[in-house]
Amino acid sequence: MSRGARAAAWCAAAVVLAVLLSACSGGGAATEATARPSASSRPASPVAPPAPSPAAALPTATSLPAACTTGASRPGDFVAEVDTADGARSYRLHVPPGYRPDTPTPVVLNFHGYNRDAAQQETYSGLVPVSDTGGFLLITPEGGGSPRGWDIPGIYNENGIDDVAAVLDILAAVERDFCVDARRVYATGHSNGGEMAVYLACTHPELIAAAAPVSGMDYAVPCESGRPVPLVNFQGTDDRLVPYEATIVPMAAWAAMNGCDPVPEVTQTSAHVSRQVWQGCDAATEAYIIEGGGHTWPGAVTPGGDGAVTDELEASTVLWAFFAANPMP
Repeated sequence: MSRGARAAAWCAAAVVLAVLLSACSGGGAATEATARPSASSRPASPVAPPAPSPAAALPTATSLPAACTTGASRPGDFVAEVDTADGARSYRLHVPPGYRPDTPTPVVLNFHGYNRDAAQQETYSGLVPVSDTGGFLLITPEGGGSPRGWDIPGIYNENGIDDVAAVLDILAAVERDFCVDARRVYATGHSNGGEMAVYLACTHPELIAAAAPVSGMDYAVPCESGRPVPLVNFQGTDDRLVPYEATIVPMAAWAAMNGCDPVPEVTQTSAHVSRQVWQGCDAATEAYIIEGGGHTWPGAVTPGGDGAVTDELEASTVLWAFFAANPMP
């Protein structure tokens, strides 16, 4: 897309704001939330997922990374750390029981929210059992700084720490020991972690096959180069920390970047959940809007967010189905 076309698309995205605001007007009240801090600091009936597309052909044996021929089969849970330019950075790694060291395996990067940690996010997201059934490696990194978070330059939580470089170091370390399918590396996260997933997909479209922010689509970075990136967003209308209204234009702008028609098709998937699907896209672009939902992970069974949690949608299973259907071209 040319810069002129992109500018026109961004203008079209702004027009969508009025249309979508009239479609979603906030539902039941959530519990009281703390005010969302400034950019410099901040405190701390189920929907059936879409069917994945057939798996793409795997690399030949002669093109496999070294870890796919020499690595050991080590299912289980691990905590490790890597040396980065900003010091040691730890991460949690879940290896599913069906992992085979001779088979390229998908990876899901799972980012925690501001003032949270990797152990909390691993549990809160519910992605460990989905990893076991879906057969992907689950990497849940620790954020940088104190409190922990994700530095998104020019956008949020700027603390001078290069979190993107740290994540790349973590991924490289996992690739040295495990058989990773480089065409199926995905990113998700909650709140500031959702922002990190979007930012990583924007700055490294050659690395991230698709992204799935949860309560974190409030800051869409204009991506001036690279391929369109599939994205599915999860957002509650009663989110007091990332208001639904603040996500409409960024979501529409991402759809415009992906070459989509400006107005999505909307279907009601359950009593309080609607699904937005943009048409004519160069990359799949969707959103699930939870009427009355708070700053929470849909389907979560443990505490970790703020406000109402829906039981009509399990974000973890839906986002994995979306990821599985959208490997790197």
